[in-house]
Amino acid sequence: MPWSQTSPMDQRTQFIADYLRDVLSVTELCELYGVSRKTGYKWIIAIFA
Repeated sequence: MPWSQTSPMDQRTQFIADYLRDVLSVTELCELYGVSRKTGYKWIIAIFA
């Protein structure tokens, strides 16, 4: 079975979807997706701008 490949845009979209589900904190999401909190908040703000 081949490895699952996702594009950076798919990962960003999934990050935002997980944020909107409100299951994990932003800090936990950033750790899960391997991005800094600054980047995570930047992505979130971009969605609501």
